[in-house]
Amino acid sequence: MRNSSQTTNTMKIYEINNQRQADRLLDEMFRYKNTWGITVQDAARFCSNLVSKNLLRMHVWEYDPIDRSYSDVYKQNHGEWMHSAGRTISHNDLGMRWAGRMLTMGHDVKLSDSPDIWGKLSDDCSNATIVGDVGQCSVFPAFKDGLYGMITGSLWVSVFEGREVILEAMCDIAYVLQESQYNKGMLPRLVYD
Repeated sequence: MRNSSQTTNTMKIYEINNQRQADRLLDEMFRYKNTWGITVQDAARFCSNLVSKNLLRMHVWEYDPIDRSYSDVYKQNHGEWMHSAGRTISHNDLGMRWAGRMLTMGHDVKLSDSPDIWGKLSDDCSNATIVGDVGQCSVFPAFKDGLYGMITGSLWVSVFEGREVILEAMCDIAYVLQESQYNKGMLPRLVYD
């Protein structure tokens, strides 16, 4: 994500610099729930602090809906994606359309579960990765597991119909999280800072 704002006829990319707006987007991206001894409030604070402490930079990419033919591209390369939580055909189809479009752009992405998206961008000269989820996901384990693979320049993408929320790692997130663990390795200390 090099430009802070870029527009064409069918897409708009912009950076989120307002913490209130960032928190609203995080609420859309994640299902906060009490799990593994972590409260809803701590999970939300964890996500908010990653952005407010400039460990992750947030962008939104809005575009026209992805053509259904891209779903076939994904199926031809990797077979049909049957997401375990994707209780609807539309959820699975959105994931396959997004991944199929990425494949046609030369990127190496696959769909799985928790998180849904794993891959590498073709124009990336580093070892940075792309991970993410289709629709809303759980903070623990999906988002946290994805973070452990993020180095500087890696991307987390939350895919929605006609929009992606992208979190760009501004440092080696895995190292930051590993160095700040406590509570039996479940919750980084940065939640309380």
